[in-house]
Amino acid sequence: MGFEDTIRDLIAGVIVPAFESMNLDVLHYPYLGQDGKGRDDHATTGISRRALVDLTHKQYMTTGGIIVSQVAELTFLSPLEDTAGNAGSDRVNPIDPRDKFVLPNGITAPIISDGGFMDSGPIVPFVTSVKLGSPV
Repeated sequence: MGFEDTIRDLIAGVIVPAFESMNLDVLHYPYLGQDGKGRDDHATTGISRRALVDLTHKQYMTTGGIIVSQVAELTFLSPLEDTAGNAGSDRVNPIDPRDKFVLPNGITAPIISDGGFMDSGPIVPFVTSVKLGSPV
């Protein structure tokens, strides 16, 4: 059993159950590609996902020199399944920067960053973080 197995077991067996009562249901509308008119096409029905939601507002500068204002950070403790995009779509999985999230209080904002510490086994993040916000 390698160290990554220990981390997977710790997250699934201890962390996920311990934080379950703190998770909120957020709606995820995956980006599917573009429609026939060049507009972004998203799923019409949101996927309910459990996430820790941090509503701490903060500003920071991206590596491109753009100041962004973060309105929420979502932390998904369980792996997210991939979404099948439209034929020929350039969708990135499991989270595409063009996906949309709606919080239980109705707040929504563009994704300003996402990621997580990668698990070398299934090549997915152990835990996925998504920051919502917009340029200032």
